[in-house]
Parts: sequence; structure tokens; C-alpha cells
Amino acid sequence: MLVDSGSIETFISDRLVQTLSLSTEQCPQATFKAADGGQLQCSEHVPNLEWWVQGHSFISDAKVLDLCCYDMIVGEDWLEAVSLVWVNYKTKEMRITHKAQRIALQGVRDQLDSCLEITPQKLDGLIRAGGVLCCLQLYGEHNELNATDEF
Repeated sequence: MLVDSGSIETFISDRLVQTLSLSTEQCPQATFKAADGGQLQCSEHVPNLEWWVQGHSFISDAKVLDLCCYDMIVGEDWLEAVSLVWVNYKTKEMRITHKAQRIALQGVRDQLDSCLEITPQKLDGLIRAGGVLCCLQLYGEHNELNATDEF
């Protein structure tokens, strides 16, 4: 899930809608601009979607989009509903008002001290799903690749 203050609405992935067999309703056709500049079409939504994060439940109307990297994007509509919002971008912590109480949500923290190795098949799947913007090929004593190696 991505909390996106630049998104005007809340969106749910069409794949998640199918996986969870969620009921949808038609809505006026709309086009939304993705972060990469692409255009995404929407003609249905999930009204009153109940979702949970870190032990807290929320209800949002969510437009259905073909999202490639996230199950859900919560936008300004949700942020307005849980205002006042406090964010510490360095620690990835967010404090919101929910059910008349201040609660804290913890985002995924960067782990820059390590880099896990993945298989070529996993990398290929990430590339095909649009989850990789660039790839570095390492050379050195323990990670040399032959010219015939594929990844």
C-alpha cells in the first residue's frame, strides 16, 4: 500500500479486486495520470471498502485501476478524513487522527546496509511487472558474470 499525498483519490488494484472477489459498481469513466506519466482508465469502484493496516481498520471508496506495483494507493481523500496528519519522512512514521484518537503508523524503512540477492527468474518477473526501473550488474571477485550469463 502506498500513501500518496499527490493522489486525489484512493485506488485499488484490479488484480486485488479479482483475488478477493470484491463487489464493484460502475462509475463515470475517468482517466488518471500515473506517476510514470502513463494514463490509467477507470470505470468502476469498490464502495465502502474496509481495509486494515497495523491493527486499524478504515473504510474508503476506492477506484479500480490496473496498478502494477501496489495493491492500494490511498490519497488526499483518506488523508483529509484522518487529518491532522504528521509525517516524519526520515523514520517513515505517520501520525493520524482515527476514531477520535491519535494513532501512529510505521512505513517500510530503507535497509541500505544490505542488499539481498535474488534469482534471475525473480528479477525477470519484477522487470515484466514494471517493478524495476534500472538494474546494476556487479563485477568483482565473487560476483563475476560471463558474457553468456543472462539475467
